[in-house]
Amino acid sequence: MPPVGILDLPTEILVKVFDWVEDESLYHLALLSRRLNFIALSIYFSRQKVDLESKSEVVCTLGGLERDVLSALQICLFIKSLERIDFSIPHSALEPTITPFLRHTKRLETFISRLTSVRKVSLRLAPHEGNWSISLKNGDELRMWSSHVGTLLNWIVRRGCQYLSITDGSSIETDRPGLMDRIVRRIVPTPPNNIPAMPPFPSGPSQLTTLVMNSATLLTSPGIDWVQAALRQAPITSLALQMSRGNAQTWSDVLPRFAAAAPRLTLLVLTDLPPFIDVVVLAILDQFSNLTDLHMSYQRRLPDLTAWDLPRLPSPQLRRISSLRAPSVLAEHLLTSKEALPELRALCVLWRARPRMNLPSLFNSLATIAVQVSAHSLVPRLSVDIDARAGFTAADVFMSGDFMGREAIAAGCARVERLTLRLEGTSFEVHSVARLVAFFPETAQFSLATRRVPISEWMTTRLQQTVKPTRRLREIEINGKAHSLRA
Repeated sequence: MPPVGILDLPTEILVKVFDWVEDESLYHLALLSRRLNFIALSIYFSRQKVDLESKSEVVCTLGGLERDVLSALQICLFIKSLERIDFSIPHSALEPTITPFLRHTKRLETFISRLTSVRKVSLRLAPHEGNWSISLKNGDELRMWSSHVGTLLNWIVRRGCQYLSITDGSSIETDRPGLMDRIVRRIVPTPPNNIPAMPPFPSGPSQLTTLVMNSATLLTSPGIDWVQAALRQAPITSLALQMSRGNAQTWSDVLPRFAAAAPRLTLLVLTDLPPFIDVVVLAILDQFSNLTDLHMSYQRRLPDLTAWDLPRLPSPQLRRISSLRAPSVLAEHLLTSKEALPELRALCVLWRARPRMNLPSLFNSLATIAVQVSAHSLVPRLSVDIDARAGFTAADVFMSGDFMGREAIAAGCARVERLTLRLEGTSFEVHSVARLVAFFPETAQFSLATRRVPISEWMTTRLQQTVKPTRRLREIEINGKAHSLRA
């Protein structure tokens, strides 16, 4: 009788045995056979909270010398495709070279190249978290970065990616030449081939429709060449840009190039607009000729916007825009011209605490916007999105109640059909939330989104009891889940 080996044991017994095995041993067991590969790695992924069965997604951070989730994915025999992957590749600013970062980039590239498809990809390449960043100080580093990152992006596109988000913490350090160097450069121009090239965007059909970019390096050569090729060749209809990654000069050069390269673009999202970048943006927006949806937001740390010289802002016509999300000051400005926004059907006004809520200013702005919207031929639907940051106090809302007696302000608040409140503090007052909702009597939908604020069942019940139902408002949405209001 031949001896009994581990492969002769029933799967149920192997699962119970492997539950006691360390991660490193599971990795080696997975190399022995296809059956053990499935059993061992299923247990490993479960420990790492990687849900491949129901969600078909992987979220992990690469780094260090120990085995990580990607190590297991690389030897996994039962993963052929994924719906979503979210990988972060850290790099300490204290590292003497970018070699460790490039090694992990190559590992990720190899894994993606073996998949048959991946639909949604989020990359965080040396993001600005702690000391994570990359400073490309010379031509060799830029050349290596361009080669590795470009090849990785191309494999993602080849695998049928539809949504690609890139958060990139790298930056290019430019030397400040001395007087003699500047004279020599004027007489003898720098050869263009001194700028390293990025691998060209893949030829042939592409499924990429959404591109999200938070990168300074991809706004300059050679990265911008890849981005422009993607906008030209792929069927990209949605583009999101983190505006704080460039200055006015950068965006005045980059945005027209993007507009010319992306004739299919219908959605443009511009987040974290720094001071005075809005002047550049508004002057260029009409070059995006087929836009139907436009989202804009300012940086958090800004001076009082009411003190800005608004008449200096350009006034784009935005003739195809049907949906607009913008800070109140920009919404007012864009609606000033009667010829602008002829197709507008939905307007969301963004309001952000700086750091106080200053609700009276919001109410005054809504009063102005309500008059503008009423005069519009299509009478767009109006919604308000309030970012209260660290929360707001009872004084914020109770003192603001005095303004509701004014007819124009009451009419402005009554035009709001949807209200969103975002909180990021450690606590909030239920009665203040209820009071805020009461300022908008015609709101049909109220959403509360929280970060770092635990919403217990007890707190949810209090909100259901305290927020008063109206003719139109029958439920509240808390972090994406609907709850009926209780009279």
